[in-house]
Amino acid sequence: MNPAILPGQPQAAAVAAAAAPTIATQCFLLSNMFDPLTETNPSWDEEIRRDVIEECRKHGGALHVYVDRASPEGHVYVKCPTIASAVASVNALHGRWFAEA
Repeated sequence: MNPAILPGQPQAAAVAAAAAPTIATQCFLLSNMFDPLTETNPSWDEEIRRDVIEECRKHGGALHVYVDRASPEGHVYVKCPTIASAVASVNALHGRWFAEA
């Protein structure tokens, strides 16, 4: 069985998805950064934003960081000044834990 083709998925869509190139961009999405239902500090979103900016600064900076307070997936949107700085920031932030007790 071809792992790129999932049961119930149209074969043409699976082939197109497998053949699609990775597109590098200045923007990226961080997931699972928080759970809005368990955050108690009134400025928790600013703390996460500052932590992300601080980490991105080590790799070229961030032009924009938005913490989606209502996101059940814990989404944080980031735009870096260059593709290279975005790639370096993603690699540094991947798998990181913030404010875990």
